[in-house]
Amino acid sequence: MNSSQFNQKLENQKRLQKKLDKELLKFGNYSWTIRDAINGLSIMGSTGSGKSSGAGATIAKKYLENDFGGLVLCAKPSEASEWEEYCRLTNRTEDLIIVRRNGNHGINLLGYENRITLGGDETMNMTNLVMELQQIARNFTSGSVKGGSDMEGFWAGTVNRLFSRGFGLFQLASVEASIPNLYKLVHSTIKDSEFDELNELISILYDTEPYAGTDEEKKLRKEEHVLARQRIDDWGKRNFFVKLFDLACKNDNQEMEDEFELVRNYFLMEFPSISERTKSIIKETFNGIIEYFLKGLLKQHFSKDGKESMAPERTFLEGKIIVLAFDIKTFGLAGIIGQAAMKYIFQRSLERRNVLEEENPRPVFLWADESQFFVNPQTDSLFQTTARSSLVSTVYITQSLNNYFFVMGSDNPEAKTKALLANLNTKIFHNSSCPDTTKWATDLIGKGYTMRKSYSRTSGNPQTENENPVYGYIVEPNEFSNLKTGGQVNAFKTEAIIHINTDKKLSERGNFIKYSFCQEFGK
Repeated sequence: MNSSQFNQKLENQKRLQKKLDKELLKFGNYSWTIRDAINGLSIMGSTGSGKSSGAGATIAKKYLENDFGGLVLCAKPSEASEWEEYCRLTNRTEDLIIVRRNGNHGINLLGYENRITLGGDETMNMTNLVMELQQIARNFTSGSVKGGSDMEGFWAGTVNRLFSRGFGLFQLASVEASIPNLYKLVHSTIKDSEFDELNELISILYDTEPYAGTDEEKKLRKEEHVLARQRIDDWGKRNFFVKLFDLACKNDNQEMEDEFELVRNYFLMEFPSISERTKSIIKETFNGIIEYFLKGLLKQHFSKDGKESMAPERTFLEGKIIVLAFDIKTFGLAGIIGQAAMKYIFQRSLERRNVLEEENPRPVFLWADESQFFVNPQTDSLFQTTARSSLVSTVYITQSLNNYFFVMGSDNPEAKTKALLANLNTKIFHNSSCPDTTKWATDLIGKGYTMRKSYSRTSGNPQTENENPVYGYIVEPNEFSNLKTGGQVNAFKTEAIIHINTDKKLSERGNFIKYSFCQEFGK
């Protein structure tokens, strides 16, 4: 890095620090800034508590007013229209991309991940993406991720290897990675009896030198080459796998030699040695993972080439707000899988971002109301540990702590949930009667000495009032169930207790405050 580049980077860093200190909201004595926002936000409250229309709506509009880009995952049918209204109120309509069924917006998930990734880990990233789809489907259909047996781990490993080698084959053959192409590849693998012939043809075409030896040997080898080439070409017209493998063999990129050996050994040696019963199970498991993308909504918007309007980097480079209007009530599992897959590549895109190389880096948000449907126990906690450096504010809204426990699986669900929420630094609690949630909230705020009133009366004397320091919870659990829930009866004001992990006080009582949000649009 030369001195000019160093100075430019230094200037960018100064501008960034100034931007991070910009105030978004004032909570009591505390100035809640962009810096706080990118440290993550959790909003909780019972159904009807006003969490979405109160804290959620207020913060969404503040983000839009301050030029955030973002990705919005929709669980409810009304959410897309709500974001349309937020954008209208904040003059951001031109930045809004609402992805609706049968619309023109889309992205080829695998092709995008393949093109955008730099270095030698493309196949691993695409494999992780497809396995993520399986995790999402299991979360939704079974309610949680069950603790897997050794046999389940075996099948996951075999399918993972099939994906990885398949993506490697696409790369070597210079063929676009897509779910339809992956399906064609897996279901065109040849019969066991044909592998010997394919091995022999490949050996003739690529492992022998046709112009060495005596004239007679040269003539014989040349004839072998001509016949082998004709056989491979004819075979490749009928069989997608053979066509890809032939193209891969033609690839003379020395940097991909190791990848080629892995692919060749897998498809010509390892895969043929697997029993037919095991192969059928592998293929059935494979079908269960990707079949959702072979038709309907997911094929139309997440599998086709030529659609890049949903590219995640548009959120921070252009300030686009991408709203996925595939709500769960209408689209069910297809809506869940498509949105969660988009969330995954959004997170991957933000992890690759280097904000110090941008002259005026834009903060973005990842927004998920009913977030329990979209949470991944493995990837979300890891992403959240570095989200701050990518200027992304994760906003997860749900009813209770137990919603997360339910989808975190049977293996330490409470620890996984609390690990995720520990990295969402601002926590807003609306009215809640869930004992686990209110107990966790009171534990976060902590214990200390508070002045409690007591009353006494002695015979013949009037009642006296005393105040004494009492050690205990600073906020008692029952305070959360007494918070106002908004609506006309409460003048459209909904209350919340806000806790921020900071060394600064939000109120005289500590690093928390009771705060009132207005539910009315435009205010």
